[in-house]
Amino acid sequence: MGNSNSGRVRGVFFTFMAAALWGTSFPVIKWGLTYISVCNFVMLRFLISILILTPIVVALNRKNFLIHLKNRYIILLGFLNAVSYFLQFIGQQWTTVTKTALLVNSSVIFASISSYFWLKEKMEYLKASGIITAFLGMFLIVTCGNLKNLQSGNMIGDLFCLLSGATWGLYIVISKRILNKENETLFFINVMLIYTFIFILMFSSPFLRPIELNFEVFFAVLYIGFFCTVLPFLLWYEGLKTVEASSSATYLLLTIVVATIISIIFLRESLTLTLVLGALLICLGIWLVERGNY
Repeated sequence: MGNSNSGRVRGVFFTFMAAALWGTSFPVIKWGLTYISVCNFVMLRFLISILILTPIVVALNRKNFLIHLKNRYIILLGFLNAVSYFLQFIGQQWTTVTKTALLVNSSVIFASISSYFWLKEKMEYLKASGIITAFLGMFLIVTCGNLKNLQSGNMIGDLFCLLSGATWGLYIVISKRILNKENETLFFINVMLIYTFIFILMFSSPFLRPIELNFEVFFAVLYIGFFCTVLPFLLWYEGLKTVEASSSATYLLLTIVVATIISIIFLRESLTLTLVLGALLICLGIWLVERGNY
């Protein structure tokens, strides 16, 4: 029991770290899109990630790498990951950072419902209350207490981000379904990112444009490629080995808190009372989910 609990605490910590890193991606993407086109940006994000990981993985165990490369489930995850990120990048052109973070992280709803029916994960009162509370916190952050604010972003952009969240929720559940403690995370993630890049390239190739390399483009692509792709995926998959799919999705709601804080500091978005209350509700929701697991 002690080893099980310590393993779960480690998994929760890794998930929180992944959420924090992914949270920084929203404002950086919003900033980066002023210097580089959507399709170029999302394509370069995953190109950088596989250029970092693949040489390391092949050097460690080429045979194991090839085995993972033939796994049809990893190909499916690569496809879903590509669809989710492609939709997010397109949608973020027409809506705000905080609304993007909310709609993408609506994955918590889709993952929680799917994991209940598909993975047969328990949904006790505390856990269900925590999921609802955290989602209300995100909703409060975006609306600022006024439902009319939902009309402030372009509806097409909002729809793309919502579809991204639905796809990501399915991705989380399938990942939990096929992942086990014996999976070698580094190989698993590297191959998944390779297939993500392949599908992204297929989606975006008709729209790719010549890139004007400058410091802003170099920084945005390198930061997103390593700190918001390679590193958080490694942390999240390690956490997913001991954390339930529904709980993991809820913990990832921290991304909206991080995204909002950075947007206030660097993108000059205003700090309001509803923003603070929303962040507190998210934290309360995560605490309730955690309590519901014991």
